[in-house]
Amino acid sequence: MVGELTTSLIHDLKNPLLVVQLAADLLRKPNLGLSDHEKYCTVIEQQIRRITGMSQEIMEFVRGDSNLSVQETNLRELILDLIGTYAEPFANDGITLSLDIGNSKDDDLIVPVDADKLARALLNLVNNARDAVTAGGKISVSIKSLNDQVKIAVSDTGAGIPDEIKETIFEPFVTHGKSCGTGLGLAIVKRIIDAHGGGISFESTLSVGTTFNITLPRRSPVQPATADLGKSHAMMA
Repeated sequence: MVGELTTSLIHDLKNPLLVVQLAADLLRKPNLGLSDHEKYCTVIEQQIRRITGMSQEIMEFVRGDSNLSVQETNLRELILDLIGTYAEPFANDGITLSLDIGNSKDDDLIVPVDADKLARALLNLVNNARDAVTAGGKISVSIKSLNDQVKIAVSDTGAGIPDEIKETIFEPFVTHGKSCGTGLGLAIVKRIIDAHGGGISFESTLSVGTTFNITLPRRSPVQPATADLGKSHAMMA
């Protein structure tokens, strides 16, 4: 497992680092226009965020014994923060990122969660969707209030998930169609949602798109202070 993890990390860091190097070289060009300067800076920022995200995935996987810090959280505000950060970079690539809360009221979207870890899980799903769609594609995050649960759906109009990996999609190192990544993203997402007492499933059709559905209970199954996420080796079992 350690060997596979190390090989994956070294291989997958090469792509974003090469992009950063290329953008830095282009920034040194004389008489570079302001729009090009902004474009190359944006490229570097995107790749740094990707490297940071990959590093966080590795650390979360290796530690395995991190805790949840549960607090009442407004899911609409949490997701709006995520979309506010990534909507513009996605739009620069011709991809629309949006939020739909339907008729749900803010009071119905307040649930006990670890806001940082849930945001990390949702970001993983959004980044996966980003890798699956091309220019002109759409990614939408929707929130729906149910009786004793809140449902979050992350949908894309991408290539879809092949049948041969659907049964193992939440296992470590299973990935498809990504230019870079650790292969741990969905395994970490599932572990975070499970720790919240929630559930995650998906629907996918080739050449049509994919939707990941998350359900979170309105009442936390754990003490408000902390909740053990479980050892990483347990996830491998």
